[in-house]
Amino acid sequence: MSFYAKPIRQRLGVWTALSPGAEYADCDGAAHVHFTNVHHRQIAAIESRRADVGLVWRTETLAVIADGAPVHGLSLPPGQNAVDQVGYVAGAFGDSPHAAAAAAFIGFLGSQPGQDPNAAYGFVPATKGERTPRLLPAN
Repeated sequence: MSFYAKPIRQRLGVWTALSPGAEYADCDGAAHVHFTNVHHRQIAAIESRRADVGLVWRTETLAVIADGAPVHGLSLPPGQNAVDQVGYVAGAFGDSPHAAAAAAFIGFLGSQPGQDPNAAYGFVPATKGERTPRLLPAN
């Protein structure tokens, strides 16, 4: 979250008030503000009332709401969110003992049926170029 949440909070002018010198290291920044290294834990801090509010992934908010948590979410408008900065990668080890299954799964992820569930949760669909398998650089 330090790559996405901190810059957003800085752009909004609230970082100094929320952090008082703290960084994302599983700590309490200010009263009722809890930072975590792992973004999935931020929603837990809100759900358990250790934090009053947090910048969390939309999917995390939808999941706890679906489970009945008394949590409310709102979407940040363009320019105040990180939708254009986040990317996910799926890959397989070259020497995988289940290479055929790995290839089939990666093929599914790149297909329209593989993209549709992500879009249903607000993820931006991958472009055709992004769905084209390629080797990653060694470093």
